[in-house]
Amino acid sequence: MKKTISIILCVLLIGAMVSCASKKSDDQATLTTRQSGESPLDDTEAVPKEDLFLISASESGSAVAGRSTEFRSASAYGVGLSSRRIELDQLKQTSRSPFTNEIKFVYKHSEVRSQSDIDDSIGTFYSQYDTYFNDTGWVEYLANSDLIVFYSGDGDAYGQQQCQEDELLQTARAFLQTCISAEALSKYTYRGMDDVYGMTALTFYRYIEGYQTDDVLSVYFADDGSIMGYNGRNACKYDAVTTELTKQKLDDATAKLTQKIDALELDILTRGDPVLTTNTSGEVFIEIWIRYDVTTEYEGTPITDTVTDSLYVRVS
Repeated sequence: MKKTISIILCVLLIGAMVSCASKKSDDQATLTTRQSGESPLDDTEAVPKEDLFLISASESGSAVAGRSTEFRSASAYGVGLSSRRIELDQLKQTSRSPFTNEIKFVYKHSEVRSQSDIDDSIGTFYSQYDTYFNDTGWVEYLANSDLIVFYSGDGDAYGQQQCQEDELLQTARAFLQTCISAEALSKYTYRGMDDVYGMTALTFYRYIEGYQTDDVLSVYFADDGSIMGYNGRNACKYDAVTTELTKQKLDDATAKLTQKIDALELDILTRGDPVLTTNTSGEVFIEIWIRYDVTTEYEGTPITDTVTDSLYVRVS
């Protein structure tokens, strides 16, 4: 059936759950979010940081804590946090025209992430997105910037794409250049076309020194080749991180995390490739997920669960 705006939201916002809804005063919502393109480095960059290993544990129960005390809670350091919704008084009644001056979107709310799970202040790095609505859909901007990171429209998608991949790719690139600059887009690698709940999705990845990052751009199409949506919430963020990224640093961090994982001596079923991610302060981490079995006993009966944990190390 026809994919409505609400369906697009469900598809494009997987993993970006809203934890609660609240209002904050203007003072509470004051932002210090660094913007893409600002100088990311300061004098502290010359001082190496201590190794920091983190874990986002599976809800079914991780075995890592019982085998190592070196992994700290990722959320306490601003990694992997869910978002909450607020309304900013200073943005009420404001509007933006992202694609044409004739079509306006009016401010509705903002999605924010805290500095950490023990510090409720808004994070300083890619931690607030301002949402603007109209009758046709909505668009999101990275706070205090003109960077468009999300769009949801409408269209018919039955998994019967009428356009060829080359045509869709050309359309996707043209659309993305209305969201980010052509120079920025040149840093992304096209990864291919997929069917997502009937929509056609074209995806672009940002790589740094051969490492995949969590900076991913996805453009979603209706069957007639019109654009239904776009998700790029991490667009361009590695241009403004707090760490100078070199292959040596990334290789060293990956080796350290791999050694820690191997030392756990878990019966690992599979593990992910290293991926770059960040916390709400702009620090860069290598993430590797692992999947393994954990066996417990309940009333004398052994029960085996498959657990997935995400493990991180700070790149310094």
